[in-house]
Amino acid sequence: MLEGRSPPRARRWPSALVVASAVVSSLACGPKCESSPRRGYTAGEFGQGLFVWQCVAPGDAACPGDGTSPRRFPEAVAVGGRFAVWYDASDPNVSPSVRSPTDLVLDDRGELVAVAPGLAAVGAYVDDGLYDILHLRIVEPVLSVYAEGAGPLPVGEVRTLSVEATDGEGGAAAGALAYEWTASPPGAVRLVERDRRDRIDVIAQQEGTVVVTATVGGASRGFELQIAPGPVDTAADTATPADTATDTAADTGSAP
Repeated sequence: MLEGRSPPRARRWPSALVVASAVVSSLACGPKCESSPRRGYTAGEFGQGLFVWQCVAPGDAACPGDGTSPRRFPEAVAVGGRFAVWYDASDPNVSPSVRSPTDLVLDDRGELVAVAPGLAAVGAYVDDGLYDILHLRIVEPVLSVYAEGAGPLPVGEVRTLSVEATDGEGGAAAGALAYEWTASPPGAVRLVERDRRDRIDVIAQQEGTVVVTATVGGASRGFELQIAPGPVDTAADTATPADTATDTAADTGSAP
């Protein structure tokens, strides 16, 4: 549930319509599906056009790299994930709008938000009539955390951690997620946010073992780091040969 907003009134699908839409899921949408160069699209279940996935923020598992271009239309969406879907009708004279008639996906200021697991319908509408439909599998995300680099992290050094949401079956769980990062014990490292919520910079401050945890909703995953001593500056403690010779001459002096 979104804080500070009342959920939109859910429109219920007749059960026969939902069953019928699943039966026709293998329908093709014609030459447009075969010739479209875009990634991240899938044919509607009524065969009237294409549903196109849009990543709304970096950190969507469907859009690696630049955070905007999906490799393909995702097979699962994470609870809490924010995303957008637009529709490209085969008929150029039709411009459907996209919204979800279920309470599993809410419309929040032009973006869609998955709020509960299940099979959620997303419809393309012309006026109030259903033009095409798509079903999304909404799942509780399973998190994995990775580090850029291996081995102990010396005090004063930085390492970047990344988190990825999966569907628990080896596939990505799409949607931009608002991850929170924490470290234990406190003070062992300093966490520095980056320009995307799925990554964090870890600056080592104290020797020992630290666990950095990424959390979103009810899902969390920790990553253990070993903090090693930092480089020792020996320049201040080691005298140069010239300094030693000068000091020796001053201490010894010469006989009168």
